[in-house]
Amino acid sequence: MRDDLLSIATGVWDFLKRHADEFDTRNWQLEWLGFLPGKRESRRYVGDHTITQADVEAGGPFADVIAYAGWSMDNHPPGGFYEPGEPTVFHPAPSPWGIPYRSIYSRNVANLLFAGRNISATHIALSSSRVMRTCAVIGQAAGTAAAIATRCRLTPREVGRERIDELQQRLLGDDAYLPAVVRRPTAVTKRARIVASNAGARYTVGRARSVYPDDVVVFAGGLRAGQRTSIEWIHSDYVADPEALRNGVDRTVDEADNGYWCAPGDTIEYRLDASPGEDDSQSPPRCLRIRFDSNLSRHYEDHRMKYHYPLDDPGTPVAETLVREFTVEVRAAGRWDTIAEVVDNRQRYVRVDLPDTPMEAVRLTPRATWGAPLVHLFALDLE
Repeated sequence: MRDDLLSIATGVWDFLKRHADEFDTRNWQLEWLGFLPGKRESRRYVGDHTITQADVEAGGPFADVIAYAGWSMDNHPPGGFYEPGEPTVFHPAPSPWGIPYRSIYSRNVANLLFAGRNISATHIALSSSRVMRTCAVIGQAAGTAAAIATRCRLTPREVGRERIDELQQRLLGDDAYLPAVVRRPTAVTKRARIVASNAGARYTVGRARSVYPDDVVVFAGGLRAGQRTSIEWIHSDYVADPEALRNGVDRTVDEADNGYWCAPGDTIEYRLDASPGEDDSQSPPRCLRIRFDSNLSRHYEDHRMKYHYPLDDPGTPVAETLVREFTVEVRAAGRWDTIAEVVDNRQRYVRVDLPDTPMEAVRLTPRATWGAPLVHLFALDLE
């Protein structure tokens, strides 16, 4: 198999160089060639649940969802390069669909978790979950489950039976996305009073929306296939309401924006004044967790993963919607002190440690984006 693949690869390279003018490959160099072939389904483990094509088409509405996928089910024929027909047969899949925790631990090896291209799924179902970024989010779930299992001295199966809510909430708290699962605000976030300097302000905001083709596949449960869509911009009126920052959904989902819009320089503040009858001795929050908008939509070609990098490639820019500069302040004894001043942020999820002292309020001021005229935030949490 290795020798055959090497002959194919070097044959393609020979063809490209012999037709250099036609393919503009005269200055191309062959820098690296793999010598160890691997099959994407060389090993698949069996868990307490095996994901099927029917599960994928239903969206996988599992109570123990810990990750998601969205690639179409693409089945490659066994003939490979020598297949005379189409190299891939696509079976539509909704995007996203949920992956259950029961499919990432073994049903017969007590301490085994797995992630990536070896989860418990049929051949067809796996073809929708084996792409790299899906493998990555499954890995985050497996690692978080392993941490809970170690701390609580549980097997992976027992984590699913006794700690699935904790696992899901920890994943959401670390900015994972779980379809149909809402992140609960922390107790201190819930009891604090949120105040924004632009509350009630009106904006016309634009965002991308997927447009499905006329022959879109609609499954029995009403879900649509997410492949081969186009993108259009829609503009809508928005009234600033900071409560959106603690609604527990940290990205735009279908027609629901789930975000909070403001102008650079506006402020969002959590006031921690004790309510009547509330225990004033509660510990102060330890950190502020912020989720900016890194533009997870697909309407910018420049923001997607590239398959080649030409010599004059300008590089992938930071999403214009991401907040570039911001400050975090804490008020104690009636005085505001700046505890963080960030001038070159490139992260969607930012955690800012707070001083371990009593405080009256915490304030975020987004000062500049990477080019967007308005600031778009998804969450602001105290922990």
